[in-house]
This record gives sequence, structure tokens and C-alpha cells, in this order.
Amino acid sequence: MSTHVEPLALVGDVNIRLERIDDSNTIEFNYLLASYGLVQRVPGATHDAGGTLDVVCTRSDLPSPTVDILYGGLSYHRLLRWSSHLCRPAPVYTTSVRRCWRSFDPDTFRADLLTSALCDVQSYSDMNSDSLGSLYDSTITELLDRQVPTRSVTCRRRPSSLWFDDECRVAKRKVRRLEKAARREGPLALSTSPTAAAWRAERRAYFNLLQRKQRTYWTERVNADQSHPCRLWRSLMNYWVAVGLGHPTSMLQTFIDTLTTKLSESALLLPAQTHHLSRSARQAAHSRIFILLRQLMSRHSCVHLSNRQCSSDPQPTWLLKPNADILSPFLCQLFNSCLEHGTVPSSFKSGYVTPLLKKADLDAADIKSYRPITNLSVVSKQSCWNGLSHSS
Repeated sequence: MSTHVEPLALVGDVNIRLERIDDSNTIEFNYLLASYGLVQRVPGATHDAGGTLDVVCTRSDLPSPTVDILYGGLSYHRLLRWSSHLCRPAPVYTTSVRRCWRSFDPDTFRADLLTSALCDVQSYSDMNSDSLGSLYDSTITELLDRQVPTRSVTCRRRPSSLWFDDECRVAKRKVRRLEKAARREGPLALSTSPTAAAWRAERRAYFNLLQRKQRTYWTERVNADQSHPCRLWRSLMNYWVAVGLGHPTSMLQTFIDTLTTKLSESALLLPAQTHHLSRSARQAAHSRIFILLRQLMSRHSCVHLSNRQCSSDPQPTWLLKPNADILSPFLCQLFNSCLEHGTVPSSFKSGYVTPLLKKADLDAADIKSYRPITNLSVVSKQSCWNGLSHSS
């Protein structure tokens, strides 16, 4: 019963009168089944003298089997017959769009950027914020496609083990890097080079690390909950739900529907809020609450960014930072246009929403336990941050 991702069936004679729903033994038995995510499927009496003594229990998130109660003739107990679907679930594949950055040349990209429209002040001086945002995305995407065009990569989803942490990920990447270097020198089975020897040593160390992490994790987990097996099982269930193994994929659609309903209810208050914001914007325009940004401010804010970005960013942050000196005039024009006209480019209004638990002790199976976290592009967040940090 420790493998929740596989179908299972708990069958046999439990010697408890399960038809007596008020009996203390029946209540305790049903509670024990529910704590492990199981449901009793026998619909009637299984003994000659009456009473449901034999059970067929299956997982609650799987289709309920039809249990036939037959007369066996050799025992006081009835013969139970049912069909079980023991097929493994179909593998889940995800497709992502990536760039092969190994063949990327930063000097060539910088040279192309200097000759692009982003470095020609006359070409964008009369544009509004929406046109500036579109120009930035299209130009950066076109320059990157010349060197590292995008390609679709399909991978099979394999959820990591509970004990697989950042230390294991670093060790795994190191083993793969050494393996690729050793394969360039010839077949690994016949290779005696120092690179192959380093790969074998690192692989042994990686396997030892996984075994040590596994033992440590389960030892600490069992010691913490050894007197509460039901609580231990529930915590495992919450983890499987988080990685998408405990419930069907319709949970994602339910979250989307719930979020859409909340947004629709909030939209009823938008007319009054829009009037209030527009009035504040007019007052801010007359009192000049915002000061125009200078190129030095834009460059400084980009250089000190962390190396994180959103999937909607046309270029990664590590590429934006070294080119901030030549992009600062354009970004300054973009940020100032947003502040002066009180508008945001259409491309800045879209983001990737990720559901996260509000608190660690909440029920992961309840949609209301999640809050939507929106990940925006780096430039869109910089436009808002610069406007707030440089206001008087």
C-alpha cells in the first residue's frame, strides 16, 4: 500500500459486520480505509447468516468495480467476483520551446543589436508605449533567431523523489557533463582515459549520495510520525497531489474555472475603481507626481537584476544585463512613455499563472487552498518598479 501511483485492491474476510454502520468496529475500519484513500465496494451480504464480512477495497480516485456476490457451495462465505484494471497509467509528455545557447555568440548579438532599430532613436522617438513594447519583443526575438532559433523539445514527466534536493541536482548535472566529455573520446566501456575514470568516480559518488539522501529522508520522516501512521499517509497524499499523481488532470481545469469566477466577480467593481484611478491619474499629471527617468536610472536598474526571467521574456536576464548600456536609451523612452501617458504595453499585460498553496498545512486537494502567482516579464516589472521608486 506504500505505492500510491499503482492500482491496488485490499480483499479478504475482516470478520466485522460492516452493515452495522453504528458499530464502533465498523466506524474505526471505515475511518482507517478513508485515511489511506480506499473505499469498500461490496454492496451486500457475504455470509449465509447475513452480514457483510468480506470486503473488496480499491482506491477512491479510480473507477468503482462491479462486485458480484455468488454462491460458492463450499463455505458459509459467498464468492466475490469483480474485474480490476491493473494497467499502468499512460506516460505524460510535456513540450517546451528552447534555444540551444551553446552556439550563441554574445559579441555577434551585441553587434547586431547596435545596428537594430532599438539603437536608432529617430525610429522610435514618436512611438507610444504599446508600439515600443512590440518593437522590443520583435527585435530581440529576430536577433536571437538568427543565431539560436527556437526548437520544440518533448520530454516525459518523471516526478523527482521526495529526497531529491538541490545537492542531488548539482551532482546529476556534473555526472552528465563528465559523461558527454568521456563519450567524445570513444566508447565508455573500452575507454581508460582520465576523463572516463573521472566520470566513473563521479557516478559512484552520485549513487552513494542518492542512497544516503533516501535513508536520511525516510528515517527522519518515520521518526517524526511513527506514532501517527494516518498523518504520515495524509502528508504523502498531499505531496502526490502536488506533483499531479494523486488526482486527475481535471484539477487544473477546476483551478482555472475557480480563478475565472473570482475575476468575473471582481469585474463588477471595476467601473467605480476605474473612475477613481482615472481621477487620481489626472491629479498626478497636474501635480507631476512622477519625474522622468534618466538613462542612468534605467541602466542601473537593469544591471542589478537577478538572473531570473519569465517564459514571456524575449531574452534571458543574463543577456540583458551586459547590454543594458546600449539598451538604456530605448528602455528609458519606454518607461517614460508609460509614466507620461499612464498606459502599459499590451505585451506587458500577459503572464504565466502558477497555483501555490497559501499555507503548508492546508488541504492540497481543495482548490480554495491555492493562490494564483503571476510571473511577468522582466521589462514589464522594471517599468512599474522604476515608476514607483522614482516618484516624488
